[in-house]
Amino acid sequence: MPAAVAMPNIATYEVKEDFPGGHRLEAWGVGTEVATYATDKVGGVIVMTTGASDDDNFVLAAQGFKPSLGPCSLEVRLEMASLALISFNVGFADVLDGTTPVLPFEYATASLTTAPASGAAFLFDVDATTDVLRVGAVKANVDTKDAAAGEPFPLAVDTPITLRVEMDPSGAVRWYADGKLVASQASAITPTSIHKAYVMVETRTAGAKAIKVDYFHAVQNGRQ
Repeated sequence: MPAAVAMPNIATYEVKEDFPGGHRLEAWGVGTEVATYATDKVGGVIVMTTGASDDDNFVLAAQGFKPSLGPCSLEVRLEMASLALISFNVGFADVLDGTTPVLPFEYATASLTTAPASGAAFLFDVDATTDVLRVGAVKANVDTKDAAAGEPFPLAVDTPITLRVEMDPSGAVRWYADGKLVASQASAITPTSIHKAYVMVETRTAGAKAIKVDYFHAVQNGRQ
């Protein structure tokens, strides 16, 4: 009789929300954030609205993504009613303060500021000299990627865009916008760090700002 073959312990960890009127994600922010739900997309939409003070924010997150155990991805489809005086991130970060969160990736004039020790994200920030969609990454508190997303990739008001960030076990990161690879970076993050997948919006004025999120889909494959 042939010897039994040991099968690898392969599993998929997945967090998916289509926002039909609620969600299971962690939700918090600075100020009085408000979540409302709309039905103008299949499954539903969450409208993430910040408080009305400068730098108030709202974050949705799912924890437990460790790239060294298998490839990780986050895909979020969102749209903005306005691009004025607003900033947002979509991506992964190993640190998100549970009481007074700040955007993990922020821009001021021509400088990127990163809060986590490890992470990668799409970012848009009107405090930048040029208001374009950008990509950023950090590893061991050192920025490893800071670039416009593609040509740069344009953003348009009331136009949905699908943003996807992938991290692999080597620490490499790839960024996709509407299915197009717009950036990549080898050794961009620390793969042994545990990251949160997140989407976050922050106001840059004394007034509430909002983004609409159609879905949030985070996956890790091959997790043992």
